Amino acid sequence: MAPALTQYVNRGDCWLIHQQFGSSYSKQIELDGTLVPDEFLSADLPKPSALIQDLAASVPKAEPLSKTVAAFFPSVRFRDFELYAYPTPRSPEFAHLYGEPLSEFLVAALTLGNAFEALTRPRDRTVSHGAINVLTHLAGYGSPTLEETRLGVYRQRWFAGSLLAGLAQMVMEDLAQHRLRQCHNERCGRLFLSDRYQAKYCSPKCQNTTQVRRFRQAVREQRAGKDTTKGNQ
Repeated sequence: MAPALTQYVNRGDCWLIHQQFGSSYSKQIELDGTLVPDEFLSADLPKPSALIQDLAASVPKAEPLSKTVAAFFPSVRFRDFELYAYPTPRSPEFAHLYGEPLSEFLVAALTLGNAFEALTRPRDRTVSHGAINVLTHLAGYGSPTLEETRLGVYRQRWFAGSLLAGLAQMVMEDLAQHRLRQCHNERCGRLFLSDRYQAKYCSPKCQNTTQVRRFRQAVREQRAGKDTTKGNQ
């Protein structure tokens, strides 16, 4: 019997499976189909871990199962984090046990929102390049496919490996086509779609509100300037 290292790589539309076998055991142990304890792990295989790539990082890093993967399986007991036989991705068992922490999704969603704002209201090219990398990373968990309709017409479709990947793909497409914009009303900031290249506001109300605010600000500045002039005379 020999230990096997199985790697699951998410390509967006499917999971790729790679296996590497280590040296055979010197004695028989009943571990078939389970994670191998450290004392039986051969030196030519790494310990069970997960490859994690942060949105801001370019290279994935290996982390213990107890640090990352276990957080997505709330039913697994703490003492079993390292040796639990986690189900194969996209299997029925995986779908039944998997539970993404809300905090993880919110952080990623906030990162996506910040990236969009950095691209629609660029203040620094360095920040813009970082936002492009974030969108590219998120959208990378999907892939284009070609399908044939019932009428014999070919069309391209996108498969997303996650909800955020799908959102990132739509944001990239709308930005490239100059359709997705953010309202310039500071008290609104909503996202909206428009084919007009000069569109700055999501509604006439936001446009009027901003124009009135700017007019009043200009009047105040003009009055302040006159008061300063009188004081110097």
